[in-house]
Amino acid sequence: MKKLTALCLVLSLAGFLANSCFSQNEAFHIELLRAKTGAVLAFSGMKHSFTVSIVSDSISATDAPNYLTVHNQILQVSCVAIPNGSDLSGYNRDQQKTTLDSYADYELEYFQKDLKITIKNLKKEWVVIQNRLYLMWQYDVPIQKLEKLKGQELQEQITGQIFLSAILHDQILDINTPLFSKNNKEKARKLLEDLASSLQTYDKQLDIPALAKTLE
Repeated sequence: MKKLTALCLVLSLAGFLANSCFSQNEAFHIELLRAKTGAVLAFSGMKHSFTVSIVSDSISATDAPNYLTVHNQILQVSCVAIPNGSDLSGYNRDQQKTTLDSYADYELEYFQKDLKITIKNLKKEWVVIQNRLYLMWQYDVPIQKLEKLKGQELQEQITGQIFLSAILHDQILDINTPLFSKNNKEKARKLLEDLASSLQTYDKQLDIPALAKTLE
């Protein structure tokens, strides 16, 4: 992560990514699988799994786990473990809203107090995609320069961040992307919504090699 210091100051979650989940929570094996229309990001656990599809002819991995670039747009898809391994899949909409709102507030506090990020113009919005509730939250930051990412020069100016967060059993699915000075916010929003729309969930462990063959 040291190679992505500037990026992580904007993108980092509070240390509870899929690769370091609480011991009580389900752990996921993550694979980026190439497909005819782009790629599929597969998260395979022992009891639950899910995939999201990325439609693009320009997708590349980075040096950091869960980070991709899609047409030079940086994208992070990750799972954040819910404390104590609690499965919240039975929560109603009001309970989900309370949990997701608290999660976003916790992350925002972490960004500001620990990472010393100045956050402006915070906006929160509830959206339902494929009958799943998401919290879309975004904010602006003072302009920052982005350092090299896997040998690629990305010197556009970061002006903000946009997130989509939802509950998946004992995890929070978090999809996010930075906003750049040349970005259209609606374009970034559509990228996240398209990924959320492609979400497929499974109550089993995924056979990754078999899935990869179906995508050839």
